Amino acid sequence: MRLSGTSENSEALTTFRLLIALLAPQLLLVPLMVYLVNGASDFKTAAIQMTVIYMISGLFDRLFIDWYWVGKTKAWIIPGTEDMRPYIYGKTLVGKWVSTLIGFPILAVIIAWVVSKL
Repeated sequence: MRLSGTSENSEALTTFRLLIALLAPQLLLVPLMVYLVNGASDFKTAAIQMTVIYMISGLFDRLFIDWYWVGKTKAWIIPGTEDMRPYIYGKTLVGKWVSTLIGFPILAVIIAWVVSKL
């Protein structure tokens, strides 16, 4: 769906910027905290610490934000969309859980491996 008066290039650029803004903290801040603040110096220590940080943030998002706040409270009810609940559907919910439980540990290992090779 395209908004009137916008081009596909401008929408793609906006989407790209949004993805960068959302992914930058995950891809930059967590490794910086693990290596610079916590002082991890080897692959195993860094991979474990990043996995723990990613899992805590992912589980908080899945359980508190998605399940409780969006799913159980009235904070996210938009007038006129009450019949569209749940706002997070089955396939999306499964994808979020898979990315949390499988994707985040893989991401941690990849980042730790890349940094260990530098």
